[in-house]
Amino acid sequence: MFLQLLQLLRPCIQGQDRLEEWWVKVIEPIVNGTGYKRIEIQRASDFLISLLDYDAERDDHQEHARTSSHFIDIVLSAWLKRTRVPSPEQESHTVEDQHIARQLENVLIGFGKGKAQVCGMV
Repeated sequence: MFLQLLQLLRPCIQGQDRLEEWWVKVIEPIVNGTGYKRIEIQRASDFLISLLDYDAERDDHQEHARTSSHFIDIVLSAWLKRTRVPSPEQESHTVEDQHIARQLENVLIGFGKGKAQVCGMV
């Protein structure tokens, strides 16, 4: 229920620093963790996609673009960390790594699909 409320309040939460706080405290543990219900993962992912997506035609699009870029870097880094080919000294990826990589991949795909629709590609 809290995640649903947070998603509704998302337009009112402005500024990269405030969004970073919500990311660290609520969203990141869910999308970069295990043991959460599917609905919680979906709502956290939807919130994250709303951080990544912005409308370049709005007046404050530069701030949104910086915020989007910041969170894309975070998500891509987390995904790469979970999907890199282990070196001979490292153990192979765990089932947890694979699960989290899929969750992060779904966020990136969801964001990409939204951008494709905006650009008229889908």
